[in-house]
Amino acid sequence: MLEGDLIKSALARRLGALFPGITVYKEKVEQGLKYPSFFILQLAVNKEDDLRPFQWLNFQMNIRYRPTRDYNSKRSELDQLGLDMMDGLETVEVNGKPLRGRDVNYQIIDGVLQFFINFRMRVKREQEDGDKMLVLENSAYIKEEE
Repeated sequence: MLEGDLIKSALARRLGALFPGITVYKEKVEQGLKYPSFFILQLAVNKEDDLRPFQWLNFQMNIRYRPTRDYNSKRSELDQLGLDMMDGLETVEVNGKPLRGRDVNYQIIDGVLQFFINFRMRVKREQEDGDKMLVLENSAYIKEEE
């Protein structure tokens, strides 16, 4: 079964390769925060049933870029970073396979770049180990008329 952290890890690896001088966080940081930095958040996951034994998992991800401690950065720089992220995060590698991002967009809110991207994965359901029918007995008879 797939774990949500796989997509966070794939995004962190890709961001690290695209922007080597920027720290990437996958978890909440209590102290010692470095600037500039990316924060990867998983907003929501939903499931759609598919033909047995498969299902679709839809991951809604948010990447926040904080340029400085006082959030004082030029909008044009944040816009360029958002466009670069759109190009660079179009595809990430999960379990050795490419996974394409969907519904990609970004916003700049109070000096923080908010980047949104969705990933849709088809995964196989875990099967329960239950009793299986080993033998089927079938019998038929003809009713005699009186």
